[in-house]
Amino acid sequence: MLVSLVDHAALALEAAREAAESERHQRALEELLDVSSRITGEPSSAEILRRVCTGIHGALDFRNVCAALVDPQTGVVEPHATVGWQLEELRQRELVTVAQLEPLLDDRFLREGCYLLTHEDARARLATEVEVYPSQLNGRGPWAWNRHWLIVPLRDGGGALLGIIWVDNPGDRLVPSADRLQALRIFANDAAAALVSGQHLGELRFLANHDPLTRLHNRRAFVNRLEGEVARMSRYERSFGLVIADLDDFKQLNDRYGHSAGDQALVAFANVLVESLRRPDDAFRIGGDEFAVLLAEASEEDARQVVARVETLLKQAAEGDPSLAGLSASFGCAGCPEDATDPQTLFRLADEAQYDAKRNGSVLRFVARA
Repeated sequence: MLVSLVDHAALALEAAREAAESERHQRALEELLDVSSRITGEPSSAEILRRVCTGIHGALDFRNVCAALVDPQTGVVEPHATVGWQLEELRQRELVTVAQLEPLLDDRFLREGCYLLTHEDARARLATEVEVYPSQLNGRGPWAWNRHWLIVPLRDGGGALLGIIWVDNPGDRLVPSADRLQALRIFANDAAAALVSGQHLGELRFLANHDPLTRLHNRRAFVNRLEGEVARMSRYERSFGLVIADLDDFKQLNDRYGHSAGDQALVAFANVLVESLRRPDDAFRIGGDEFAVLLAEASEEDARQVVARVETLLKQAAEGDPSLAGLSASFGCAGCPEDATDPQTLFRLADEAQYDAKRNGSVLRFVARA
């Protein structure tokens, strides 16, 4: 009789646990749908990850959630959003790299698309200098959470690692069930899709006003900015200079070495141009090998100094890359309001001064004034 009561109680407990798990899974799916609708089309990666972390925390009851992205330049995995942890505190710690993280992403630890490791397995695969946050909500028994590691990779369509979601301290102190892991994986999939979509959207927005090759502002941005600067000059009496630059013998370079060499020269010149400018100035690519620079409140001497820096940096670039040897440009400069007070005339005068410089073999020409 006593054994029967014990068995009945055990079955009742198991049924209650399964019912609670089913209810949690249903809540997780509802939360997932809500989060998915909120992050679709969101261009900010920080906002995407913040909402995903909040969703995982609320739906799956992990008290600590961190979403981190891989820096493509350094390979460092940098936290971008957290729940339960302080974001700045995590960032101040020694950050892990993809190379340090990869040993944890071993298929032997793969569970429903997530990587679940015991503390001992994780610690054995991590470098000794990697700092570890000890779990606070640990339990006892065969299904208990006991300093486990649970990581979900964020990957793009090609399988490249974008980042990770790392969760800890489950509220029930149990190792997550298959349903819970599946829900966590779906959250991660939605986050990765939103990140990729956001990157594409951000790139499209960027390209609306930027040149895809040199990453400088494009002609559309230049026209808008030039009109704005003329309007500001009229209203606030703030003068500025317009410099038009054109690469010398660019067609011959393209014909002799091919378009890839021409593209390389354009990118090199754009980089030099940006490096040569003062803080308030801006550079634009307005045509094939034609560039424009807006110099805020600049004198003729300021324009000369900018062009001189361009010449110096081009020579330095050629020393590091022989294919850029001989790369040069001709410059023409017009001032507003000294030479013109409308955008079209100002551009025409600067362009004519640039052609005059090219015809006469000089580097820089200013508009001739009576």
